[in-house]
Amino acid sequence: MKNIIILLSTTLFSLTVLAQDDTTQNATPTDHAGMTFNLGERAPFEIDTLYINSGKAYVILMDVQKDYDDDTVSIHGGPVDDEEKELLKNFEDNSFEIIKQYQHTLILFENGQKLDLSSIDNTFQGLAYWHGNLEDDVKLKQTVNKSTEFVAEQMGLNTKSSYVINNEKYKNELDLLKNKNEFTDKSKLLMHAFLDDGYKAFLTNQLGQNANLFNSPPENLKKMNLYISSGNEQKILKRSIEMNAKGQIEKLILFDRAGKISQSIDYIYENDILTKTVSDGRKTTTFSYADDKMMSFQNIGGANEINVYYLKNGEKNFKNYIIMIDEAYASQNTLSQTITEKNCKIRYINDAVWSRNCFTDQNNFPYVHTYTSYQDGEVMQYRKFKIEKENEKLYKKYYSNATQDSDKDEYMLNGTYVLNKDNLVTNYTIIDDQEIINLEIEYIYNN
Repeated sequence: MKNIIILLSTTLFSLTVLAQDDTTQNATPTDHAGMTFNLGERAPFEIDTLYINSGKAYVILMDVQKDYDDDTVSIHGGPVDDEEKELLKNFEDNSFEIIKQYQHTLILFENGQKLDLSSIDNTFQGLAYWHGNLEDDVKLKQTVNKSTEFVAEQMGLNTKSSYVINNEKYKNELDLLKNKNEFTDKSKLLMHAFLDDGYKAFLTNQLGQNANLFNSPPENLKKMNLYISSGNEQKILKRSIEMNAKGQIEKLILFDRAGKISQSIDYIYENDILTKTVSDGRKTTTFSYADDKMMSFQNIGGANEINVYYLKNGEKNFKNYIIMIDEAYASQNTLSQTITEKNCKIRYINDAVWSRNCFTDQNNFPYVHTYTSYQDGEVMQYRKFKIEKENEKLYKKYYSNATQDSDKDEYMLNGTYVLNKDNLVTNYTIIDDQEIINLEIEYIYNN
């Protein structure tokens, strides 16, 4: 019987061993689990020995780090938790016992083999599988990802991780749209809907909370400035948007509290068709069209972000793909989509409902808007607003203290909208926890 000892010098059957001060290898924000610190004094860490008896199969998911040896630390999330969920989903109950190993330890198997994870100065990441039979060897994998495929191979099965299946689906969907550039009347409608949303987001990012009070930009608009003030503070320029001769957004500028530019986005057109945006002169998003679909492509560091926009019943919907460039992190690929269903915009992430924005007819008052967010199918947050029309030039917004749909509404004033003679909002006042924030909008027209 052969011993499996994980040391810096081993190669065959060795796990990935990274020096503790090496931050360049596997450096992504979600490589490791998150940590929360419990109250209490940290006890000196002592290496324990974990004994694995025969008689049943075991899967050991390992992400061993010095920080995790602290017994005041609670570990949550990360690749080990993600792979555990995959294994539980993809195999029948009682197929094996899962052990999540975060602390330095020595693991002894009843068949005489061992995994030495005791070197405090090193980290260990990987996966071990043992059938539980004394005559069988422990099998090792140097990474935690694709644990389903590795375990299935040991069990003589052909099972894939859900993210592997999804990645194949994402690739097929995007391949159908690549290298297409067919701008039609449907494409034009999509582009206008996209630009209108950019105009509205300039004023406020609160999806659906403001009824139809922020419409498409008025004709002959050259520039629009958004000023903000609180209490007795002097108003400061917060945002500025410039339009081209065709009434399309040409430039968006954001300012910090000192009045300096914090972000600048240029919108670039060819033959009146939006082809790209350039943020701060370096970060580029490109656009292409395929009849009833509009696509945007952007590199966001270690991943590519692709948005696919389409119209459904006159409403803009979209799919958002985050595709990791390094396939080793394919488990972090995601698909989120916002779909209009009846009077709601529902956002899904990997097929799970993430949020619902629901509203009544935006042209009729009182107007009611609700926002609900979810986690693992449970309601995490519920908010409800309504807008009442006082007269043609004044509207008031109220916030309900209800925390769920079945609660009785008790409304409190949350804001006011003042419109000018052209029915454009010139002042939007937000009342939040006794603090009053005033947004003043300036419209500058072409001569």
